Amino acid sequence: MALTAAEAVDRAKKQLSDLTEKQPSSVTAVSKDEKGWHILLEMLERKAIPDRMDLLASYDVLLDEEGNMVKFDRGGLRTRGDATKYE
Repeated sequence: MALTAAEAVDRAKKQLSDLTEKQPSSVTAVSKDEKGWHILLEMLERKAIPDRMDLLASYDVLLDEEGNMVKFDRGGLRTRGDATKYE
């Protein structure tokens, strides 16, 4: 049976968290093509006080048709309070 988008996101979150020992913060994109599931996640890189200063990173995750992680790339960083694009 094929994975649903929700199942792919759950698997991406778990596998990336297991590898990086970081916690997922949010999902910003999901798509599927001939390569598999492409999922863009924000992960909490560093907790701060106040929390608007938390450091978040964008991770691009690729899962195959069975939900196994094929690759991931860490993109830019931003603070939680910064609504602009990643640098």
